[in-house]
Amino acid sequence: MAHRTEMNDGTEKRVPDRPRPPAFLPPNDKAKDSKAAKASILIPIFILLLIIPVAPRVGTFRVSPYLIVLVLLFFPCFFKWVSGKAGKMNVVDFMIVGTTIWQSLAMIVSAGFGMVIEPVGIIFLQVMGAYLIGRTMVRNADAFITVVKAHLGAVAIMLPFAVMETLTARPFFVMLFQPTGVAFFNVPKPPRLGLDQVQGGFEHPILYGVFCASGFALVFFGLKHWKTIYRLGAIGVIGLSTFVSLSTGALLVLTTQMGLISWGWLFRKNPSRWKILGFLTASGYIIIDMLSNRTPFHVFVDYMTFNQGNAYNRIQIWQFGTAEVARHPIFGLGLYSGNWVRAWYMSASMDNFWLVIAVRYGLPALIFLIGALVFLLFKAGARRELSERVTNIRLGVAISLVGIFFGISSVHLWNASFVWFMFLIGSSVWLLEEGKSAKQVKIEERLRAEEESQQNRRKKAGPAGKAGPPGKAGPPGKAGPAKQRPGQSGDMVPQPPFRR
Repeated sequence: MAHRTEMNDGTEKRVPDRPRPPAFLPPNDKAKDSKAAKASILIPIFILLLIIPVAPRVGTFRVSPYLIVLVLLFFPCFFKWVSGKAGKMNVVDFMIVGTTIWQSLAMIVSAGFGMVIEPVGIIFLQVMGAYLIGRTMVRNADAFITVVKAHLGAVAIMLPFAVMETLTARPFFVMLFQPTGVAFFNVPKPPRLGLDQVQGGFEHPILYGVFCASGFALVFFGLKHWKTIYRLGAIGVIGLSTFVSLSTGALLVLTTQMGLISWGWLFRKNPSRWKILGFLTASGYIIIDMLSNRTPFHVFVDYMTFNQGNAYNRIQIWQFGTAEVARHPIFGLGLYSGNWVRAWYMSASMDNFWLVIAVRYGLPALIFLIGALVFLLFKAGARRELSERVTNIRLGVAISLVGIFFGISSVHLWNASFVWFMFLIGSSVWLLEEGKSAKQVKIEERLRAEEESQQNRRKKAGPAGKAGPPGKAGPPGKAGPAKQRPGQSGDMVPQPPFRR
């Protein structure tokens, strides 16, 4: 195609059109963009399925909606991880693999392989499967912000129903799915503060509360690019949703995050603020242990529960549970963990996630899982030269995981809430590949210092061949040109006239 262009002399000339750039991406970029789009769609779908309160059964197998996604995505995510397309394998990956394998071994040792095929399959899906979905689909800041927004959306969907439930004691969100015939039951629970505990789209208020509270720091730091009024509204949604659960563990997750955020803001100008907080926490633990006639755990439980009855029950669980771990430290009780030795008036429920892992699967499984968390937090915290956006996300992830770590020491996680916890760990691993490691930064600083030192020495020495002031010797090895005598080359000496 061509168009007419008027020249300076008034004549017209046909000039061909410039070829337009192609309206499509190159093959590689197009493939990458397509994969990113699929991941951005699957992430919200997976998170929203976590709050659907239905559990149909196929024989003895419970088929929750999110479990179907775990089954469908397990092998694609596994092969993507093994092939290195989701980044290099790291210590967190191996810790999670160790957790999965050891939990499966504990089940097999306790009852034999034939009896635990279904439980072992569930372990692989809920532990490794949920972790791999986050690990392989969340590979940058944009994908993680999608996770934060999807979680916020799930909490916001349940909030209107949660407010009605806490006021009327009727689980309206669960009632929406009762026509399916496979919806969750309305869990009987005593009122607190004159309100009913909300279970939302989960089997128990504890699970609903922990799910909601875990997003507080993620929203606070991850959505800093939002307008202030929208961000405050999102924070309010998380806070109110957590409160109506009226669960000790959920409120502990929330208050821990709020305390850490406040500490970080108050001492934001001190680069060692988190080290100082760690030192003060350890010192406080030691002081309480020395001065109190109770253990620090007993003091902690006593002040962080709604009533003395709950506090006493949790202390009893801790005493009997740790004794059970001492009797079965390697593989735990496995399939028969409900038969742990306890007082006759105590139920089989154990309100301590970390203790349940140790009692059921043994200390190695507990060490693997806590080790994955600790390594992730410390290694991600050691990364340097990050963008402001990634730095904010890293801080939100760290505070959220620390809040969950302490909160679930007084409650247990299972099913959808546990899957969310493992998914959150997996979706945070990309932080280990951002920026530069502390070791790399130190090497570069040392090389930079050496280069600057060499440049300074060269400046002091001056350029080669430059003479010093007349009559004075120049620097060693940098002498100027030698003084020439009259008559030597380069001098114009007048000669006497020629005489015959």
